[in-house]
Amino acid sequence: MNIFRCLIAVYFISFSLKAQHKISAEVSLDEVDHELDISQEITYINNSETTLKQLYLNDWANSFSSKTTPLAKRFSENFKNGFHFEKDENRGKTTLHSITDSSGAPLVWQRGDEADILVIPLDGGLPPGESFTLRLSYTIKLPEDKFTRYGVTREFDYRVKYWLITPAVFDGEWQAYSNKNTDDYFQQPTDYSIEFTIPENYTLFTDLNEVKQDTIQQKKQLLLQGNSRMRTALYIEQTPTFRSVVTDQVEVVTNLQDKKVTSTGRALLVDRITYFLADRLGAYPHEKILVSDNDYRDNPVYGFNQLPDFISPFPEGFELDMELLKTLARKYITTSLPVHPRNDHWIIGALQIYLMVDYVNAYYPEMKLMGSVANFPVIKWSHASDVEFNDQYPFLYMNMARNNLHQALSMPKDSLVKFNKNIASDYQAGQGFRYLSDYLGKETLDKVIKELYSKHRLAPTTVTHLQELVKANTNLPVDWFFEDYVGKRTLIDFKIKEVTHTGDSLQLRIKNLRDNKMPVSVYGLDENKGVVFKQWTEPFDTWTTITVPKENVRQLALNYEAVIPEFNQRNNYKTTKGLFNRPLQFRVFQDVEDPEYNQLFFMPEFQYNLYDGFITGIKAYNKTFLPKRLSYKLIPQYGFRSKTLIGRGSIAYTTVQDAGSHYSTRYGLAGNTFSYNEGLFYRRLSPFVTFAFRDNSDLRKNMRQYLNFRSVNIFRDEDPNDPDQEPNYS
Repeated sequence: MNIFRCLIAVYFISFSLKAQHKISAEVSLDEVDHELDISQEITYINNSETTLKQLYLNDWANSFSSKTTPLAKRFSENFKNGFHFEKDENRGKTTLHSITDSSGAPLVWQRGDEADILVIPLDGGLPPGESFTLRLSYTIKLPEDKFTRYGVTREFDYRVKYWLITPAVFDGEWQAYSNKNTDDYFQQPTDYSIEFTIPENYTLFTDLNEVKQDTIQQKKQLLLQGNSRMRTALYIEQTPTFRSVVTDQVEVVTNLQDKKVTSTGRALLVDRITYFLADRLGAYPHEKILVSDNDYRDNPVYGFNQLPDFISPFPEGFELDMELLKTLARKYITTSLPVHPRNDHWIIGALQIYLMVDYVNAYYPEMKLMGSVANFPVIKWSHASDVEFNDQYPFLYMNMARNNLHQALSMPKDSLVKFNKNIASDYQAGQGFRYLSDYLGKETLDKVIKELYSKHRLAPTTVTHLQELVKANTNLPVDWFFEDYVGKRTLIDFKIKEVTHTGDSLQLRIKNLRDNKMPVSVYGLDENKGVVFKQWTEPFDTWTTITVPKENVRQLALNYEAVIPEFNQRNNYKTTKGLFNRPLQFRVFQDVEDPEYNQLFFMPEFQYNLYDGFITGIKAYNKTFLPKRLSYKLIPQYGFRSKTLIGRGSIAYTTVQDAGSHYSTRYGLAGNTFSYNEGLFYRRLSPFVTFAFRDNSDLRKNMRQYLNFRSVNIFRDEDPNDPDQEPNYS
């Protein structure tokens, strides 16, 4: 049986290698006009079961060519006006000189309105299994790098990302879409052979293999080759910044560095990361992998990129380790698994973040999110000092969820709001894998990930493939993860509604407060918050009732270890004895939410007015760093001149709706009392309500509409010296 399986595997591997598209090109860099002159041949193989009537080509270099391309419109939507006002010669474009077939006969071609997609009709069609060769001659004007960090730099170095014209992917339909600066270029594994000519004073870096290099008439001529490649980024520099680290797994070429880390230290970090990735995923299919500072800036470690260079609350080397890990993991995945990067982008993010969590657990198990700052006086007394480094992922996703800006993981990448595209969507996906891992058992999901990588490395990879592998490795229901967690724009919120004592058991009635069907973990805790038992419910959509052992259980909790990214964890607790499910906790200054407690924060307040004089008091409030539905503050104060207790306060409640244009309603009441004259006081009471509206079908649109209603009611002490006064008004 094993021999038979090996033969089948060898057959499919050889078939996939035989069926690769081929691209050969002669490329010359013009460093004066910042252009690439390209003569290219594409051999396209129809690997589908459909006769193709036309061929689509990606020409993303031409997405810079005008103010009306999808890329230009995306810049405008993101308020990057520099591209709109830039001179035409600095934007970049593709100038096509000719497209012919293998015999030299001209081919008809056209561009769509998008400008960066070429369509070539195929006379007679291209049957399954057949190939078609076309030859192209064109010139690429490289844009300045200030728009996307790729192009020509101020130092006249070149960072080139989408430069060759390549075949679009056909998987039953053409996956030809425009560049929108969302890093989602889609290409099938292709064999490359490129003869590249650059000035003698430049050095070229790429993850293609350099087969040969000659210098002729002050020009370097390089032969670059690579099989089964999906990306061909190039860096051409006058002063080389990239260094090579050869590990047992793969050669890593990178210019990521930290001044505080030696080259030897960096090499050790790279070696550890590549070993970790090979162990958790499988062997990398190519000899070399290129990881640049640009790659990191496209997908940085949130928080590190906000810190000044001279501030580092983390151990030496930790920041570089995380930067290398995040960038290497993403490059490892995107250059190995041909996942649809626009429609199925969440798979890439889930794998990347899940691997990062495991890496930190393995090598930095005690690392706090605040680093050494967590040990500072005052801060170390806060709950924020207890937050682990890996807790940032559900926290930052929940920031968007609490603001009603979350989006379904299945939403195409170009439809995501900027924070979701850059951060929250990947974090939600990674936390989803942690959720699934806890539900299935970590060994099960880890096995699924390795099987996905080994079976689909350099082969088409879809959500269906992942779902089938998960189902094949467990008897538990798992459709909820793909249909509800991934497929819906929904929040997660469970609540213990009722606990009934029945002999030596406890019967829990649990409510799912949201429109989804998901499981939840149930914990029994003893007097010291130790875990007595843990079990999972079946996936349910409204109510479920389970029976658990009663012995030594002081408190029952849902999602106690916060693996599930719940909207509200404060309703997850029920004590088996006593009145209060969560004890009251007092903190000085605002803090991170701790769902085990009813938190009340205090802050001193000082102010001055003419009739009350110097005023001091204490603000008591419940607001944490993440917004809550119910928020309140009460500020009792004392005026040293009026010698009277005065102050102000407010309470507000916000409801949110996932669907429809009316997405939020906020109700509230605010009031205060101060002196308005010697010995005279006023009291203001203002109820209010705000209705908020937006286009819920496209959260990227910045337009919001509000209806605000407020009633201001003033009650004043009567002034005996002013008999005509009307003290009260509204």
